[in-house]
Amino acid sequence: MKHRAPQLKAIAPEVDRLLGPAEPVTDVLAALDRQYKVGNKPAVYFLEPDQPIAPHLNDLLKPNTDFLNAAARRAYRNGAHADAVTLYDEYFKLLAADPIKAQTTRTQRLSRTIALRELGGVQPARDELRGLLSLVESDDSTPAFIKGRVHQHLAICEWRLGDREVALREAKESLKAFSDDPVFAADKKQTEQLVADLKANKPLPPLAKVDVVAALENARVRFRARAALATLPLNQSAVPLLDQVLGPTKSPQEVFETLDRQYREQNKSAIWFLPLSQPIAPHLDELLGPLPAKVKE
Repeated sequence: MKHRAPQLKAIAPEVDRLLGPAEPVTDVLAALDRQYKVGNKPAVYFLEPDQPIAPHLNDLLKPNTDFLNAAARRAYRNGAHADAVTLYDEYFKLLAADPIKAQTTRTQRLSRTIALRELGGVQPARDELRGLLSLVESDDSTPAFIKGRVHQHLAICEWRLGDREVALREAKESLKAFSDDPVFAADKKQTEQLVADLKANKPLPPLAKVDVVAALENARVRFRARAALATLPLNQSAVPLLDQVLGPTKSPQEVFETLDRQYREQNKSAIWFLPLSQPIAPHLDELLGPLPAKVKE
């Protein structure tokens, strides 16, 4: 005789009790529609189910503010500071037509100046931070952590430009903004270390020597090339655009020399450096190890 498993109770009533009753589909779609409009989404987001998407693909593939903001943060984390500055600039261009939303970009403006400073543009970053500081100080609605971070990074710029007295003053203003709120503990700790280093007259690690103007122009070229690749017709070659995105192809000789240096740094065996005219057989034992002794049956 087969035993029947007990029937499970419906979970829907419990879900409704925890989350509340589900909203009507029309209300959900209307809410999404409002969010997309506020976010300046392209027309493809508002298509009716019976309308084709193909005519709108070009608009869909164009960078939007969400994409640019995320890409800029990713570029900064990867150390691609020129690309980060360029992506933030494109982000601000898209927001220029929306002055209300543009007022909420203080975090992005701060991130752009940090990327510009790390690229080597310390003085223009300092000047932009001063303008941003004037803005946030005059607006009581600005969150404390933004004020604290603006003072913090302005202090670093002043330090790099050799004005330790102003740098110390800005660092102390940063500590005031962070106060004792545990939410800002990590930021405050960084500023405390900054104050200690300034008082101890410690040197800052040197920035890489980069032609800032050229680096930014190259980043803009790469951005335009990527945008063009996204909508490139199938009958056009992608090679010229790929050269702009990736840089010109290196010669085989340069590639081999680079590999040769890498192998030597990794202490590879002599077999890795054999000319093509020399046989590999005498080196197989070194590469693979000696053959095992024949096992007696």
